[in-house]
Amino acid sequence: MLLQDGMLMINRERTCLQLGNEEYVRQYQAVQWNEEFVQNGQRQRFWLNCVQLGQFSVANNGQDHPFGTRFDMNFMRRWCANAFGNDIFLDQWWMEDTINSVNRNFGGLNPAIYRIFLTYGEMDPIRSLGPSNDINQNSPVVVMPMQSHARDLGSPDDTDYVVLQETKRRVQEAVFYWIEYARYGELPAVPYVLSY
Repeated sequence: MLLQDGMLMINRERTCLQLGNEEYVRQYQAVQWNEEFVQNGQRQRFWLNCVQLGQFSVANNGQDHPFGTRFDMNFMRRWCANAFGNDIFLDQWWMEDTINSVNRNFGGLNPAIYRIFLTYGEMDPIRSLGPSNDINQNSPVVVMPMQSHARDLGSPDDTDYVVLQETKRRVQEAVFYWIEYARYGELPAVPYVLSY
């Protein structure tokens, strides 16, 4: 069996899955628009991680992790260098400096934003990269209990968990509120407390 488009499929042709590092890096090296990693934005996102975010999934906890120390930041820097053909990524100082520069320019965990509604799942592995408290009165942050990455991006649905229904309702209300009152100049704060 194999996973395809999020569904478990039976591999009737008995072909092997290409799980080697070289094949995976080759997909990131592709630059043609008809390539899957380009069409779905994976190459672009990886570039962003290599030059601005440093948001890598690493396993460097040694004995406390099933992958040991095989996937640490050095491994990810080599991947960046191989994928984009530039050894500058191997320089730890360079990568850290560019990431710190982005944080300085955009405010890190305290960005200067207004009318932005941020949502995170409590179990989202990238939640720690963003703020966990409201940034200002018109830029609320909601951390949804027992939810993972991007669970709230779909349309509102009666089959959603209650926490998702409530978050989607609050996002919709805030956006409608901002649009409705934008023509009158400065907006008052969003008229409700966003907490669970």
